[in-house]
Amino acid sequence: MNTSLNSLLQKSQLRMTFSMGGVICHEGAEADHIYWVSRGQVALFTHKAGRSVWLGMSDTQLPIGLEALQSQRYGLTATALGDVEVMAVPFGLAKQLFDSQPLARMQWLQQLCQHVSRTETMLFKNANQPPDAILKQLLQALVQPEKSTSKTVSGLQVQLLRPLLGLTEEKLQRLLHQGAEEGWLRQQQDQIYWQAG
Repeated sequence: MNTSLNSLLQKSQLRMTFSMGGVICHEGAEADHIYWVSRGQVALFTHKAGRSVWLGMSDTQLPIGLEALQSQRYGLTATALGDVEVMAVPFGLAKQLFDSQPLARMQWLQQLCQHVSRTETMLFKNANQPPDAILKQLLQALVQPEKSTSKTVSGLQVQLLRPLLGLTEEKLQRLLHQGAEEGWLRQQQDQIYWQAG
């Protein structure tokens, strides 16, 4: 979170936790909080022409729900891909600061421009991607470099894939089978992992 906003928001911050599959905010829902991810992985999705489009992983410096300061509604769906902790600021307070504090407004508008730019780029890139390409990107994004020498690999629960990718059970099973056959996906019980080739 921006240090200059920290003093204004610190007293009203709420710490919230979400487990795997927890939805932090729904696209189109009326905003109740602005969120900063402090721990964990969050996937961002939007819906276009009846299908889910992956917008990437959340950035710890870029708040989730910032676009709602102009529209009052969330512009994307944010889903926890494991145990996630967020710092949440009540939307009313965030909106009040946005409207009354020139410094807060300027900083958030800069962040909003970054958010819109990233969202448009990812939307253009992923809008016509087949589900296997999106799943590959999701799994690769969960491989996090750690201390520049080793990597931590997080898994993704199979049950999350249907709502995230908008697939029927039959299509999902075909996709998992295809990934295992092609060697880029490894499944252990109900978790799937990226398997580098």
